[in-house]
Amino acid sequence: MQFCLDRKPLWRWKMKKRNVRRTGFTLIELLVVVAIIAILAAMLLPALSQARERARQAKCINTLKQWGLACLMYADDYGEFLPFWVDYNPSPTGFWGYYLRSYIRSGQKGSWQAEVLPYINCPSRTYKLTTGTGTYGIDNSTALNTYISYGFNYGILRRKGGWPNPGFSRKITDIMRLGRVILGDSGDRATRGYYAFSATQYTRVATDVHAGSGGNYLFGDGSVRFYTYNQMVSEKDKLLGDILDY
Repeated sequence: MQFCLDRKPLWRWKMKKRNVRRTGFTLIELLVVVAIIAILAAMLLPALSQARERARQAKCINTLKQWGLACLMYADDYGEFLPFWVDYNPSPTGFWGYYLRSYIRSGQKGSWQAEVLPYINCPSRTYKLTTGTGTYGIDNSTALNTYISYGFNYGILRRKGGWPNPGFSRKITDIMRLGRVILGDSGDRATRGYYAFSATQYTRVATDVHAGSGGNYLFGDGSVRFYTYNQMVSEKDKLLGDILDY
């Protein structure tokens, strides 16, 4: 009786084993990939956050420049004088946006407050005014006075109504000559804003609305500049002071 053993050479078996392809990651390889992704994300996220803030700040600057054009057109129609910063009759019933609304074309329907709504919300703030009379509704006077982003420098503007010491009219040419702020960011990023500030109410200027602990401000010449809170406070008389003091 003969037996035939069909045995392959050992070297062919080893070669076949060596040619087997793996179809997945090992646990260690997967952990390495996850760690690399986490490191890259940690490096990129701050840069993306800074880029988003720069974009929001650029939009804020553009909004303030739109208000600057509105002020110039108003002054051209009213003998170089800027509008009232508030209407006291005898209590505050309106703010500076009421007088400038016809120079801002937002396309919004409804009350005059709704007309200027897109131009009084700074994009860097965590809260936003909305339409209506709700907690953040612009038709709610308390909400408007609390959550408006931009304030007028009332040290250089007149006011209307029965409030004692009603103020004086200011010409935009005088404001330009003395380098005064007309309006700008106010309050802080997360809590509240103010529709007016001044050299005597300097604590109302922007504290941390934009990166760098400050805000943007529109000047009489139409330019918009960033100032930190400390810079604005230290130069409050020069930047916000009443022009009759000079």
